[in-house]
Amino acid sequence: MLGMSSTPFFSIITINYNNKDGLKKTIESVAAQTFLDYEHIIVDGGSTDGSVAVIEEAMKDKDYAARVPYCRSEKDGGIYQAMNKGVELAKGQYCLMLNSGDYLASPKSLERAAAFGFTEDIVYCDAYFAMKGRRRLIRYPNKITGWFFFLRGFCHQTTFIKTSLQKKNLYSTEYRIVSDSDFFMKVLLLQNASARHLPFALSVYEAEAGLSSSSGGHDKEYAALIDKYYPKRVQEDMLYCLKKKRGLLLFLRKVKKILRRVLKFL
Repeated sequence: MLGMSSTPFFSIITINYNNKDGLKKTIESVAAQTFLDYEHIIVDGGSTDGSVAVIEEAMKDKDYAARVPYCRSEKDGGIYQAMNKGVELAKGQYCLMLNSGDYLASPKSLERAAAFGFTEDIVYCDAYFAMKGRRRLIRYPNKITGWFFFLRGFCHQTTFIKTSLQKKNLYSTEYRIVSDSDFFMKVLLLQNASARHLPFALSVYEAEAGLSSSSGGHDKEYAALIDKYYPKRVQEDMLYCLKKKRGLLLFLRKVKKILRRVLKFL
C-alpha cells in the first residue's frame, strides 16, 4: 500500500452535499493523479442521495484510501463552515478547494503544478469553465492588481493557498456565495500576500452545479465586497476609466467598419 508523507505537499479539500454524481467525478480525478504527495479531505454535510456510498466505494482502493485522512458525513452550517472544517484538518503545505462536481483537468495536473517549485502564498492556475456540455478556458493575468478584483475574481478550484495563511484567514460565514472572494481580497489587497500565476488549466469548474450559478445573489454579494475593500472615490475613478475605455473601443470598432467599406471600393 502506498502511504502519504506526514506533511504532504497538497491538501485537497472536497465538500459535498447531495451531489453524488459530482462527488464521484471529483474523487475519480483526484485518485487518478500521478503526483502522490497529497491528502484528500472529504467533508460531506449529511447527504441522503447516496453520496456516502460513493465515498465508501472509492475507499475500496487502498492506495487512494491511504491518502484520505478524513472523510465524514455529518450536518454542518453550510458551505463555508464545511470548507473551514477541511482547512482546520489540513496538514499539507498548500490547500486546494476542489468541491464536488469540480475536477482536475488531467491525471498530471498536480504533477505539472508541483514541477514549478513554487513557494508563494497564493499560486493560481488557469481554469476550464464548463456549462451545457461546453468548456471555455479562463486565463488569468500574471500580475494581480486592484483592477483584477474590481472586474472579476479567482476560481478557488484552481488556486493553491499556503495552508498556514489559510488557517489564519478562515472563510467568513457572513456570506453565502462570495467568502472565497472575500478571502482573496483580504490577503492580497490588505495583507500583501505573495502570488504567482502558473500558465495552464489545473481544473474544470462545473458552473451548472455551482452554488453561485444556482442560487442567484452573487452580484449583490460581490458588490458588497467591492464596497468593503474599495473606497467610494476609488470606485468612481475606476468606473470613469472603464467608461472611457469602452467608449474608445466602440469608436475604434466604428473606424474599423468604415475602413473595411472604403477598402472594398479601392
